[in-house]
Amino acid sequence: MKFLVDKSLSPRSVEFLQDLGYKAARIDSLFGNRKVEDIEIYEVALRKDYVIITVDLDFGEILAMMKTNRPSSIVLRLSNQRVENMN
Repeated sequence: MKFLVDKSLSPRSVEFLQDLGYKAARIDSLFGNRKVEDIEIYEVALRKDYVIITVDLDFGEILAMMKTNRPSSIVLRLSNQRVENMN
């Protein structure tokens, strides 16, 4: 399983997933520091078979709008968003 981690999450979360044996990349490692629209992230995740990990609800809306169930996304909704809790 491959994860694409949103910029709103710490790079330490990528390392955490990699340490668990998963392939993981942070959005900025694919797009650099330029402003990226959610639809671009969606398209890359779909094409490269990533599961998106985010705190952003927009990806669910994109999936609904596109009438598809791919790519999968995990939306983390925690009251305490310290990296230790997210991981």
